Amino acid sequence: MSLVSIGVYIAVGSPEWALFAENTLQKWMIMTANFMLLNILVTLLVATMLNSLKTALTREQKTAVTLWVKREELMAIFKASPDPVLAYDNLNHVRYINDAFTTTFGWTLNDVNNNKISFIPEGQLKISCDLFSNDSNKDEDAAIRFETSRYTKD
Repeated sequence: MSLVSIGVYIAVGSPEWALFAENTLQKWMIMTANFMLLNILVTLLVATMLNSLKTALTREQKTAVTLWVKREELMAIFKASPDPVLAYDNLNHVRYINDAFTTTFGWTLNDVNNNKISFIPEGQLKISCDLFSNDSNKDEDAAIRFETSRYTKD
């Protein structure tokens, strides 16, 4: 198809850079050489682009596998914890409840349907928030321990 279009250019009218050629054979050779050079250039550019995409995809796949392994490790820790663990996302939707939480409070992940659980009594909410937001009292290596009340599902 490309060679046909080159022939049409030669027969109908050549580009300005090919006008100095004396005969049709010279014009044909100039057009063919330019076509081959452009084709090689485009092929090299596409090959470089594809290689870059392949490298990026490989890196992305490795990262995805690493994140999946880390997630599984974290989930195993949550699941094995004897303490109730509840994880919210940024929109206050419950994303994880461990077995100890279900045993202690009665809720399962299906019960809450990704909504917020209101298990903190009104009087305890400020105490809990103040305790976790007060950075001056925190020692980075010390666990925060306090006694509080919570509602169960029942």
